[in-house]
Amino acid sequence: MSSFEKPRKPAEDTKERDAIPAQLAAQEKLEISPALLSGKSESRMVNTFDPRTEVSADAKHVADKIVRHLWTIFVLLPVVSIILYEMAK
Repeated sequence: MSSFEKPRKPAEDTKERDAIPAQLAAQEKLEISPALLSGKSESRMVNTFDPRTEVSADAKHVADKIVRHLWTIFVLLPVVSIILYEMAK
């Protein structure tokens, strides 16, 4: 309480105390559910497993690099080494 406020009377405190449950009940009715705020539907909020069918561009890029490197190691490198070995005989 600041020095400029006048002290409250006990009757005002009881009125406010009695009004608090009604205010809380009104706020609960107006609350927006977390599902609406996050953009998820109610059924998706209940089901925690969220199967996603879309693949990000980053994941596609990484997968492409991995496949290229594996192809180079297991296909291109042996073929080139066999050709060079046969030429060196």
